Amino acid sequence: MSIEILLVSLLLLVLVLVIHLLRRLERVHDKLDNKIEEERINLFSQLEAYNSLRDRLDLRRGLPYTKSWSAAPDFYS
Repeated sequence: MSIEILLVSLLLLVLVLVIHLLRRLERVHDKLDNKIEEERINLFSQLEAYNSLRDRLDLRRGLPYTKSWSAAPDFYS
């Protein structure tokens, strides 16, 4: 009888741990979703600024890479 109680206790402990891990995973997933959304919005505004600069300057071949510059395209426009 005591082995059954031990097994049930262990199963309950495993269940509690799995539930805890699932909740942590859900929080991490939500944070990641929020970060992806922020990056998507930032990228969209960067692309808008880049296109605006390219159109204003009437460039056919685009702008040089601005990754190492002191400002991003949205600042330049």
